[in-house]
Amino acid sequence: MALSRRDFLGRSGAALAGWGLAEAIAAQRVAQVLAEPTGRRKALLIGINQYEPTAIAPNAASVALEGCLNDVALWQELLTSRLGFQAADVVTLTDRAAGRAQWQAALEDCAAGLRAGDAVVWQFSGYGGLLADGTGLLVPVDGHLAAGTREATPAEPIAPLRDWSEVTIQDWLRSLPTERVLGVVDAGFAPAPAQAWVRHRSRPMLTPGALDPEELAWQQQLRRARSGRSTAASGWWLRASQSDRPVLELPQSGFVAGAFTWALVQQLWNSLPASTLWFDLARTAAQVTDQGGQQQPIAQRLGAAAIRENIGEKIGGNIGENLGQWLATAAGPSAGTVLATDSVNRTVTVSLAGLAPAVLAGATQGLILEPAATNSADDIAWVGGLRITSRNGWRAIGQPVTEDSRDRPVEAFAWQSGQLLRERWRILSRNLGLQVALDPNFERIERIDATSAFDALSHVTVVNPENRAIDAWFARAARPTANPDPNGDETKTAYGLWRPGQTLWPNTVGESGEALKTAVQRLGPQLHSLLARKLWRATLNQGAGWPVRITLAALETPDRPLLQWSTLPNVGGAIGPNGSIAPAAFTSGSRPQLTLENAGTVPLWALVLQLDSLGRATLVQDLGQDTEPGQTLLAPNSRQTLSWPAAPSRGLGSLLVWLSRDPLEQLQASLPSLQTGEGDRLWPLAQPLALARQLLEDLQQISVNHAAPPSRSPSPDSYTLDCRQWMAWELPFRLI
Repeated sequence: MALSRRDFLGRSGAALAGWGLAEAIAAQRVAQVLAEPTGRRKALLIGINQYEPTAIAPNAASVALEGCLNDVALWQELLTSRLGFQAADVVTLTDRAAGRAQWQAALEDCAAGLRAGDAVVWQFSGYGGLLADGTGLLVPVDGHLAAGTREATPAEPIAPLRDWSEVTIQDWLRSLPTERVLGVVDAGFAPAPAQAWVRHRSRPMLTPGALDPEELAWQQQLRRARSGRSTAASGWWLRASQSDRPVLELPQSGFVAGAFTWALVQQLWNSLPASTLWFDLARTAAQVTDQGGQQQPIAQRLGAAAIRENIGEKIGGNIGENLGQWLATAAGPSAGTVLATDSVNRTVTVSLAGLAPAVLAGATQGLILEPAATNSADDIAWVGGLRITSRNGWRAIGQPVTEDSRDRPVEAFAWQSGQLLRERWRILSRNLGLQVALDPNFERIERIDATSAFDALSHVTVVNPENRAIDAWFARAARPTANPDPNGDETKTAYGLWRPGQTLWPNTVGESGEALKTAVQRLGPQLHSLLARKLWRATLNQGAGWPVRITLAALETPDRPLLQWSTLPNVGGAIGPNGSIAPAAFTSGSRPQLTLENAGTVPLWALVLQLDSLGRATLVQDLGQDTEPGQTLLAPNSRQTLSWPAAPSRGLGSLLVWLSRDPLEQLQASLPSLQTGEGDRLWPLAQPLALARQLLEDLQQISVNHAAPPSRSPSPDSYTLDCRQWMAWELPFRLI
């Protein structure tokens, strides 16, 4: 059900615990203002797929995007179902309705009648551009690049651009008579590369021309409107990437969306009352980087001062009881919401936007949802569930069922539109595999050979990247030759693996001249590591809701936490320089230490793995130790003095943390054959895929030990997992 305004805002706090103390106090003041029960919440969501070439690249045959309307739909569901916005107060402009004049009219309508205490969310997905002076542009559907076709003359001046300046929208947000504002842009400014394999949301060149003088005059009017008003902590501006980085839209599991929007919306569906904006954004940034490589989301504080500001690396996680809470709700993590009911056919249409991407990709028919508790501390008695029978993108059709042995249907009208849902039983295919796309520049014979070579590998499938989410590209990469021919090309190509966003996976490029089938065989271990990582991520789960707190710090300075995550209050976070959102950073030579506090009433067994930027996994927690109620577990623990593996891999890494009610017995028994080490150094797992599959077997056995599987359970080709019996998180970090 939709949350009340007090429920939505009552536990909200300031964002991004990377400021100084003064900013923290100001942010806490914003949290208190947000929590007041008066005021209206309004949103303006804009998405454009159907651009004309004259607006983006006049010589292109087609410039249409595919994911921008999906971005709007994802935001609309999040705001109205999870964050308590009224549907009538969420205005959308899409495609032909999103011209320049319509933008301005909608902005003025949104501002009309606003008062202190109201809240505004503004969001745009579409193309962006960049002027030569560095001004970022947002392109309406009727944008036009006539300025690039001729020189201006006094007799024939060039018409001004129809684009909106990013600064104008920021000025509009600052001018509003409220401190509760959020702007989100999923569009790029940096010119898109000519040989892109995926869609970039930016023009392919710098934008010629100048801003409309009327817009510049409006900027001054907006600035005068805010003069004298204290807006030092008035809101936030979130952008999908820095100005010099790409912004991508990527195929997901049956749909296309902005890489940033999909990651952010999915994280906000799973925000906890004690979660921080930084933690949500850091995980968003890690997910975007993992897919898009160079794309780096950015957060900027809107205020009277300049938008860009150097924000300190971090502060401790315990400054102020409510510091860092943002968009918190009284509800716990949600898998999605009820969109519509059909009492005639006894079906319910649901959104699954809260499911992690790997879970959504691996979930099969039979997954069972239940009503989510309205408060994260609550548990609810089972009154029936929804068994998913079909899925299209992030939306699905469910059949109401009860838990009894006959699966007697519950009347569909018992389910209400807007009702929040959580997973009860997760059904994962045992055949979940890797989806690999081929270099678009491959010759026909290369495509045939590559398809044949991948067919010989288990659980790897070659797919068309136009309509399927992919895990990697198999493509040619430039490789400098050791003794270049002075009369020839100094570089040759070799085969390797690329991320979905077209950045090279490190250490995957072979020697020039390597046969294609030999390259595929050589990449077998890396592909198995990628599949293991995909299976681990398919087990991520916050549904059990146990009261725990996790703190990540350097082993050398445990009293200076880099991040905290908790189902309990008092958490903090960090932020990188220039407002860039980035996971916690460790310097080479330091070691991460994770502290787990069990505030519950039952013992919990922990498994902790470290993933490096190459996808290699290292065990950092001994499975033979449990965490009793009221106790704290260290990983590595006091008996271990683990160091980074030799030749550590700099870049984005993460800690994967699992907690379960029972020990992972099969996994523990097999560890001697899976883990190797030397002295106090542990090396990457020799068989990560075997460990991933044994983990799933253990989770299924634990589920069976504590609860009867649902009747009409899936075939033996699926894992049937009770989401109340374990929890799992991925905590991103950087090694620099």
